[in-house]
Amino acid sequence: MRRPRARGFTLVELMVVVVIVGVLAALGVAALRKFTKQAKIIEGLDMVQSIRSAQERFKTENLRYLNVSPTGAWYPVDPAGDTGQKVARAFHFSAGHPDHARWVLLNPTTPSGVEFGYVVRAGLPSDAIAQPLMAVQGLPNLNRGSTAGRHWYLIEAKANLDRSPGQSTDGVYTYFVAINDRSEIYRDNEGE
Repeated sequence: MRRPRARGFTLVELMVVVVIVGVLAALGVAALRKFTKQAKIIEGLDMVQSIRSAQERFKTENLRYLNVSPTGAWYPVDPAGDTGQKVARAFHFSAGHPDHARWVLLNPTTPSGVEFGYVVRAGLPSDAIAQPLMAVQGLPNLNRGSTAGRHWYLIEAKANLDRSPGQSTDGVYTYFVAINDRSEIYRDNEGE
């Protein structure tokens, strides 16, 4: 009587399985990175809207917008110089920042940590509208249109979304600009 021959997997079959698992893992990692970047972008857009709401509350109470960043310094830190271990930073705990007291006065609603740095400049109708610190495609001429001759504010948000904790920046930033009289948020390098 003949015994049935024990059959295992051949080396070729095992290699095919390893290749398939590797491709699936690579696709999973790419999808996770895309999802993570989208979450960071949403944080920046939400903060811009929160700052808009805070500015409108401030104007209702004080009849003007608050010039939160007279120094022009990014808050809570400049993403270009941030090489710390954490990517997301606590927003309201930057007491050493020169504009900290103004940010506390404005008091926008924030998530627990922020990826972006923010600059918010505002002025009176007699003031020339501030120009953004960085160039943005599609941004209209700010000294023309409905904002000229009225109270105004300009919100800027900047982040390096490809950076990992403890890694220095690569110099490519996602950048948002919002103006009080326009509902759009102008975006640059959103996809990086």
